[in-house]
Amino acid sequence: MATAVDSLGHDTPGVTHSFEIDNVGAGTISGVVWKGPIANATVNVYQYDGHTRGPLLGTGTTDANGAYTNVALGQGYNGPLLIEAGLTGTYTEEASPAQVSLDIDRVLRTVVPHYQDGTGIGPVVVSPLTTFAYSLFSWRMDHATAQDTVESLWAVAVGAMQAQFAVVDIEHVPPAPPNLPTSTLSSSARYALVLT
Repeated sequence: MATAVDSLGHDTPGVTHSFEIDNVGAGTISGVVWKGPIANATVNVYQYDGHTRGPLLGTGTTDANGAYTNVALGQGYNGPLLIEAGLTGTYTEEASPAQVSLDIDRVLRTVVPHYQDGTGIGPVVVSPLTTFAYSLFSWRMDHATAQDTVESLWAVAVGAMQAQFAVVDIEHVPPAPPNLPTSTLSSSARYALVLT
């Protein structure tokens, strides 16, 4: 039990005071940006209502392997997230092989349909397939009915891309590095193959 006192050291027995303590730390997000690993890409995480990009919650940069790790997110928000990655960055074009710089207006996107303040989430993949899913999702949101939600329409869009490209989990399974030898076509190897 704690007793509150004023600046003179007086307490007030029988008087109830209420206050709120926010001891939830900042949330984090981690994952990869992939068209081949995209190094030095800017990763921006926004509040999102399914239609409009909201305030910026956090920003980070990918490493040489395309990974962004523990990007801190601002406190006090629960809801969907929009992740945009690109603006800067380079990747190796597998056919050449040559280093390719992203155009300043080239952005890959994905949605996290539910985020709870203070939680850590990941891995979250941002790739051309999640960007295709985002485009379908945006169209469906523009034609949504009253019972449609961000979560339900995002699941439909992701499911359509996974079925079209025969990739098991475009949101969470990082693609395999392009130079990784494999004797079987795992989910991550299939994902990498589709993106090359």
